[in-house]
Amino acid sequence: MSDAAGHATSPAGSGARSARLDPVRIAQVLFPFGLLALWQVLAVALGDFFVAAPLASFGALVEGVRSGWLGENGGVTLLALVYAYGLAVVFGVVIGFLLGLSRFAYAVFEPIVIALYALPKVALYPLFLFAFGLGISSQAWFAMFFGVFPILIFTMSGTQNVGEVMFKVGRSLRLSRFQLFRSVVFPSILPSMVAGLRIGFGVTFLGVVLSQMFAAKSGLGFVLIQSVELHDMPQLYGLVVLLTLFAFVINGAFMLWERRLTRHRPETG
Repeated sequence: MSDAAGHATSPAGSGARSARLDPVRIAQVLFPFGLLALWQVLAVALGDFFVAAPLASFGALVEGVRSGWLGENGGVTLLALVYAYGLAVVFGVVIGFLLGLSRFAYAVFEPIVIALYALPKVALYPLFLFAFGLGISSQAWFAMFFGVFPILIFTMSGTQNVGEVMFKVGRSLRLSRFQLFRSVVFPSILPSMVAGLRIGFGVTFLGVVLSQMFAAKSGLGFVLIQSVELHDMPQLYGLVVLLTLFAFVINGAFMLWERRLTRHRPETG
């Protein structure tokens, strides 16, 4: 009996040990420490003229909080980002949904949207400056032009891929248009839409930072360029790390949302 019990419990114990020693999770935990170590090695090898040490870079951020420039300029960037991303979500979701509902509209506009997505958007920034002036509005609309296309494309494709069978089922149940959208269409396109929202956020954030680097008097992009001009390497590297961590956290939250939707998505086949 004892041997049987021992054999019965051993797989569970080995499974628990393998879960604790999962090499993927270990690598994920060690990766940031490896980057920090590599950063420190490069700072020592190349000198602080080219690479600021991690401690000095984080110290520059702490000093930025104390002196107030980090909060002030970070607030400007966050405001422009919320403004731009809100525009991108509204235009991307609405236009993408409307184009995806019609096979004719999808066939006509899908290649046009893809071509616009491939445009060199940085070269168009003077047009936004001319239209909206120097300030938050030009930054937001320029960044919106970055982020709207992934959201539009994913929403359009997700709507187009909603099966005709699902619409027939909804009609057979005598659902109203609102009920059909809420119960059939929206749950089906939501995973694709969230993927577009994730990618759209990343490029919108990029657009905001770029716009503040080119023509702005405040914002983290402006401080980034100022750091290059003044050769303030600790501030430069600290800002790069801060912007990277912010994008990484938001992207991670979107990925968790995507996984949750995919895990709970009902099979339609």
